[in-house]
Amino acid sequence: MQDEDGGAWHKQTSEQFAGFVAPQDDKLPSEVIGTGRAPFKSTCATADLAAVGAIAARVYRPYDGRFAGQALDAARRAWTWAEKIPM
Repeated sequence: MQDEDGGAWHKQTSEQFAGFVAPQDDKLPSEVIGTGRAPFKSTCATADLAAVGAIAARVYRPYDGRFAGQALDAARRAWTWAEKIPM
């Protein structure tokens, strides 16, 4: 999950284990899991997003240029955030 500022949270999950259901069928309250202190986003999660976004941009470029561009933009914003706010 990437914030508008480029940082990323670790994950979003249900408060309790929902069982073996598809994500869209999980109707339990959900939580965003972060670092426990402001800004709650982490350099690790953000750098992971940057790496995966860059790979996705390269892989999808021949097939879906628009998606590849979005992935590259997300990767660049994540990398910029990670350099500015190392945690």
